Amino acid sequence: MDTTSTGAPQWLNWGLGVAFVGVAIYGMHSVLRYFTIRRAVGGDHFREEIAAMPLVNEGVFKFTSNAMYGPIFLGLWGIALLCDSWNALVVAAFQHVYIWVHYYCTEKPDMEWIYGNRANTG
Repeated sequence: MDTTSTGAPQWLNWGLGVAFVGVAIYGMHSVLRYFTIRRAVGGDHFREEIAAMPLVNEGVFKFTSNAMYGPIFLGLWGIALLCDSWNALVVAAFQHVYIWVHYYCTEKPDMEWIYGNRANTG
């Protein structure tokens, strides 16, 4: 159990926490419904028929082409806030930075190679 509070007012933690978790749930729903698990786990990097599929622009993908790297990771921040845990916020920050390093070093170059000018990878 974490006894180190975020120090923020409870109403702020709960408001932001619920909002962040809500965005993450919407993002996961969009991944499952429109993007599919086969693509989410990297199928387009290894299977030509998946790479040939059109880019998704429904659900959360209307707003960002990188839902799994942004909105979905807000769920970790939301859980930390709902639990009023400073240590969980630190872990969420590390994981969010870690996934973006992966994105810029691995995923983005791959997506540019696979999708060319079809991809909006920014």
